[in-house]
Amino acid sequence: MSHILQQFIRASNPEELHDIEQGEHQGLYFHVFWKNRRHQYCGANNRLIHDFGLRDPKDIKNHNNLDFFTSEIASSLEVNDEKVLRDRKACIFFESGRLNHNGKFLHGITHKIPWFTRSNKLIGIMGLFLVAPESRVDPKNRASLSDRQIDCLYQLVRGHSTKGIAKQLGLSPRTVEHYLESIKIKLNAQTRQELVEKALSIDAIKLRLTLL
Repeated sequence: MSHILQQFIRASNPEELHDIEQGEHQGLYFHVFWKNRRHQYCGANNRLIHDFGLRDPKDIKNHNNLDFFTSEIASSLEVNDEKVLRDRKACIFFESGRLNHNGKFLHGITHKIPWFTRSNKLIGIMGLFLVAPESRVDPKNRASLSDRQIDCLYQLVRGHSTKGIAKQLGLSPRTVEHYLESIKIKLNAQTRQELVEKALSIDAIKLRLTLL
């Protein structure tokens, strides 16, 4: 899998994304896409087109996530896009959502990189979404945690302190503390060590540890 991710990260334009393997790979499949700075899709691979209920790749143009997901999910995806545009560097996100047209739950890891012209003008982002099979990741096995809480919990499992988590996620330490206290209550954990142990039984955390 690592060679595919490296090939994606080295890509400088959408044409190079067509060379990335799009079939099944170690139980995962891929959504490959590119968007402009207004969060509108400019193109995507056939797998994404099929999953989004479209018939032709050109049908994705000028659509945004609000056309396929609820406003809450679409907003969270755009926040992640904006981070890539703002920082002008590659980022990795845990993303999930249920499609409006058929109720299918998509869950996995998204690698997003800035999209520049040859003259180094930032015009959008390119993304590679590693879709986890529903059989491996049950959306119910999340202990009612939000995606942001999952992000904090994952960073905690990796050994980061409160300040380290805050830096990784672009949050204030106080916000991270609030998230972790809420997670403790939901998981019925008394200490950080107990929190880490319980986190390792959550599919969303196990998936991220497997992929990254």
